[in-house]
Amino acid sequence: MPYINTICTSELLNELGIDSEKAISQRIIGHPCAVDSLKKSAAIAHPFSHSTYPDRGFTFVVKNHALNVWGKPGECGTNRIEIFVGKESEYLSDDFLIGEAKEAFSVLGILSDSETPIHVKGRTPPPKPPRAPAKVIAGLNKYMQIAPPGVEELAKNLFVPILVRSDELDAFLGYVSEAGLDELSLDAQELFREVIERLISERK
Repeated sequence: MPYINTICTSELLNELGIDSEKAISQRIIGHPCAVDSLKKSAAIAHPFSHSTYPDRGFTFVVKNHALNVWGKPGECGTNRIEIFVGKESEYLSDDFLIGEAKEAFSVLGILSDSETPIHVKGRTPPPKPPRAPAKVIAGLNKYMQIAPPGVEELAKNLFVPILVRSDELDAFLGYVSEAGLDELSLDAQELFREVIERLISERK
């Protein structure tokens, strides 16, 4: 069933699974929306706000999630749409969200043309890859240059996972077991030698 233009009502919000008593729901009742009743999906326009104008907010309801959307205007209509996902909704793929948004926001009259870019934001960034041992050593030396006085015991207690990540530890310990601690600054050697030697012995 295609999206159709209508006006947002409390009954429609309840059908979509959105609490019509919430403050944001009260703001969007009476405003234009594009709805696919079969999918229980909708794009609902928010009233313009002085604090964000000329950008305009929308609620994009899809798969039982109410997502925040911003329409960024250009010279000839909306030139960018940004959909924000959260932890509970980031399993929805970009292709799916963009496809649904193109249908819904085209019917709503928000997309200026078929080439209007739609971006999905808010996803949890992928974890950083572990640093090579040389980078870990450089980080420890840098820490000794910037650490405030009086945090020595805290630094030793939090050596793993704060100063050296858990996924970096084995490679780092293997490296210093063979190469020694000479690449560490004298201050770093003095502070962390006991910790490093204990960690090495625990892995034997």
